[in-house]
Amino acid sequence: MNIVGFDKEFNRLRSLIKENTLPHAILFTGTEGIGKRQIATELSRIILCKERGEDGCDCLSCRAFREESHPDFHILTPTAKGKASPMIRIDEVGELLTDLARLPLLSKCRVALIDDADLMNEAASNRLLKTIEEPTGDIKFFLIASKRSKILPTILSRAMPVSFSALDENVIVKLLTERGAKEETAREAARLSFGSMKRAIDLIENDGLTVMDDCLKFLNDNLTHKKIFAMAEIMGKDEKKRISGFFSALTLILRDVLLYYEGAADLNGKYRDLIYKYDKARIFNLLSLTAEYEKRLFANVNLRLFIEGYLLKFRRLCL
Repeated sequence: MNIVGFDKEFNRLRSLIKENTLPHAILFTGTEGIGKRQIATELSRIILCKERGEDGCDCLSCRAFREESHPDFHILTPTAKGKASPMIRIDEVGELLTDLARLPLLSKCRVALIDDADLMNEAASNRLLKTIEEPTGDIKFFLIASKRSKILPTILSRAMPVSFSALDENVIVKLLTERGAKEETAREAARLSFGSMKRAIDLIENDGLTVMDDCLKFLNDNLTHKKIFAMAEIMGKDEKKRISGFFSALTLILRDVLLYYEGAADLNGKYRDLIYKYDKARIFNLLSLTAEYEKRLFANVNLRLFIEGYLLKFRRLCL
């Protein structure tokens, strides 16, 4: 498997597997959509492999792994019940641990991959902690999280931390063009992705790049109360990930203008009029406001009122 952008981290962990010194619990953290799960999955295949885990291995274990039918590899992901946000609950962790307690069938050990481990509730985290503290048999845990701060501190202290930085824009551009995207489109998506390949793909496939033009129009417009209520009504019916894209695009444009004030050589021609409307202090305040609301976006909020509150504060800062 071709691991792009994280060869150093991957090869270090692979060496630990070959030396039989890999800890029983490993925590991957970093921006969502940069390839953490892909790396954990490939390392899981190597751990379970009956041979040496080389690329293209055709042993019984690797064949079962590629066919997604390996009895010793277990994946746990958050689920949504009713209108509740996706979460990993104690009963789901319990089912996983019951499976892991059985003897391995194809390999010498079992591997569990817990995706979005930062979405485990406290009860589930404590249930998992007991097994991580005193594992029964040869079990490896890969925990994948975007927000390290959401992981139970006692789990953090017992898992080997591996931090992944955001992907370089040029790496994302290369991967997107290999998928068939035009270079100009790929570059714009890479800039908006903030280092996340998944986000860059979503932007292209879901027409998300038009958000830049929408944001530019928003920043150049006069934000009246009538427009605020109309925008809140429309955006209140939208998906949160599209609103997150709107916040990200606003942040990107405002940062570009701020860089101009800080002495950057040039400014995107589309943004030139903004320097006459937004001074340096105002941009700092708007960036702070946008970051605060983007952080709160995925909480349990009334979306229309949430957007309305943001736009009213945005207008107040612009007066």
